[in-house]
Amino acid sequence: MLFIAFFYQYSKKVINSESVVNTTPKIEAPKLVPRKTESSKKVTSKISEVKEIIPEVDTNKISIKIIVEDKVYESRASEGVSIYQSMVYLSTQNKNFTFTSKDYSGMGMFVDSINGVQGNEGKYWVYYLNDKKASVGISKNFLKEGDTVRWEREGFIN
Repeated sequence: MLFIAFFYQYSKKVINSESVVNTTPKIEAPKLVPRKTESSKKVTSKISEVKEIIPEVDTNKISIKIIVEDKVYESRASEGVSIYQSMVYLSTQNKNFTFTSKDYSGMGMFVDSINGVQGNEGKYWVYYLNDKKASVGISKNFLKEGDTVRWEREGFIN
């Protein structure tokens, strides 16, 4: 033990009156390499799913309005994105806007609920693009400058 204390003191001694030399060896910390785990794969896959829905484009090109009954949501999007893509983007930017949808083969995505309100009791969500009732799903209609998407709950027509 005495030898260790002497060695420690000696390693810190002044070699000459102008400089101090530290002879204690430098120990480098090991480099940490992130490990791919099952949960990191899930996060990566979710991010890639969202990137497919929201294309990496300039979202500040055109102005659009999404009206849900009495509430007006203004957003910006790239020209040519679908209504579905713009609604997904809006839901990521505005915590007060949420929706659920279902894909119908050949017709596109249709909305089941908006802001927690389900289509029920014989009423379902219908959208109008620039005051014209839509005939296809929201993934099949594409936006241009100044478009307005208006959502209403309507009953089935006999």
